[in-house]
Amino acid sequence: MGVQVGCNICEKRADWFEITKQQISENFMASAAFACIGANTTTFSFELQRSEAVTLRWSDYGIPDSARIFHINFTPHGGEGVLYPTERQGNSWTPHRNWEDKITLCARPVGVNPPESQLVHAGVAWIEKSDTDTAFMSLVTAFEAFAEQKYKDAIVPANVAVESMVSQFFNAYLPTHGIRKKTAEEFLQNAATYSYQLNVLLPLTCSLAGWPHLPSEIRVPLDRLRGQRNSVGHKGQLKTALDRDAMAELLTAALFGYRYVQLLQLAVEGKLPSMDELEDE
Repeated sequence: MGVQVGCNICEKRADWFEITKQQISENFMASAAFACIGANTTTFSFELQRSEAVTLRWSDYGIPDSARIFHINFTPHGGEGVLYPTERQGNSWTPHRNWEDKITLCARPVGVNPPESQLVHAGVAWIEKSDTDTAFMSLVTAFEAFAEQKYKDAIVPANVAVESMVSQFFNAYLPTHGIRKKTAEEFLQNAATYSYQLNVLLPLTCSLAGWPHLPSEIRVPLDRLRGQRNSVGHKGQLKTALDRDAMAELLTAALFGYRYVQLLQLAVEGKLPSMDELEDE
């Protein structure tokens, strides 16, 4: 992308956009992609009994009851015979239940002479849910769909995450320059829609604020994401087929775009140093 950072250890230059895109695409251990949006991973161990079920409450291990669970990994610690944790279900359940605050497990004996009791190591990837930052939760939904390889389902929430951030920014920013709030809302809704906000108003505002423009390596994928969103929303299908790497690039652009607008908001409020001040340092 042109702007790179140096490693303090090996002194090599690295491109954060490419590094993030690669981590999202590879999604190591089915959870690495979520780390890019700030997910936590909590690790702990527990005893699994062969003859009785065990209920794990996430709050007992420091995970908030309101957490959104992305991925759970259980690793039995044993030899040839082990007890594998298996989730216990009744005769009716919802398969995708990442909002629950507990899980009940039973032991499934595997191998030669499985023990009566087994130490199991657990890793839980999670994030705190937000009832106020709907843009961020849209981004979370997009990452979940990506992890399940449902790329079409990831398009709309990924686009919403950025579009809503940009819209919220300009709805707050324009009235600070003498424009009536209602006039600003109507202007953004009927005239300067998202495409114009992204490609016209945003560069203009950045120039006025002395803030770096959104790099084309982010803006161009955001435009592609917008086109895909329009196709999914109006036609029910992708504009062009997406493989894992292509979707990872769109998600990376959405993440960087979301964070960029957050920083721009702080910049216009005077809560960040100006670029001239940063260059002087």
